[in-house]
Amino acid sequence: YVTVEFEDSGTGIPDEIIPKIFDPFFSSKEKGSGLGLATAYSILKKHSGYITVTSEVGAGSTFQVYIPAAVEVSRIEQDEEVLTMVVMHLLRRRPSGLVV
Repeated sequence: YVTVEFEDSGTGIPDEIIPKIFDPFFSSKEKGSGLGLATAYSILKKHSGYITVTSEVGAGSTFQVYIPAAVEVSRIEQDEEVLTMVVMHLLRRRPSGLVV
């Protein structure tokens, strides 16, 4: 995984709220939509990544985002139809003189 860390020095997140912060439409802010962290969580999950948070009330929060560094070959092999479509597309678009 490639890890990206975001840290702030805000108000922090109380322990009892942390399990809810990635839920859609949950917000501890008056004008929040509750979609920001839920969207980030969903995108990462769909790409085999994940996000964690540590927080201290009055001191701020740190979010760790884990993104896979490479796709596993076995995942590609499992979807032969998609792989075939990609190869066929690449063969149609190859520049003249390119040997595949």
